[in-house]
Amino acid sequence: MTTTIEDNQLSAELQELYLLSKHWITDLEFLERDLDFLKNLSERISPPLIKKNDFEKIADILISIAQIDKTQAKLKNAITIYLHKLEQLINKCDQNFEINLIETHTQLEQKLNKLLLDFKFVKKTVFDLAKE
Repeated sequence: MTTTIEDNQLSAELQELYLLSKHWITDLEFLERDLDFLKNLSERISPPLIKKNDFEKIADILISIAQIDKTQAKLKNAITIYLHKLEQLINKCDQNFEINLIETHTQLEQKLNKLLLDFKFVKKTVFDLAKE
């Protein structure tokens, strides 16, 4: 059985996880808007690349953008599901939960970090090509 202090500590820790995860949603929404801008920019750099017969670069950029877009949507959904679980635990302290809650948090964080790195690389590539 847990004491009130332990319940309060647990609640505070769950709320901290919730706030961190909620921030991820904001990051993904910003990335989504930035990705739209990148799609528009890549459409503008395509004609010069076509003139150079550099279809491989065009294909790589379009594939990368599509993969990031797809991954972003899946990750946003996974984070939303995770947030819902956290909300239930915060609102109903008597619920049981497994230790994999922390593991899920870590996995989501790693996926988000990888997605942001992939996006940064594609963004740099598109900007470099737009300068040419």
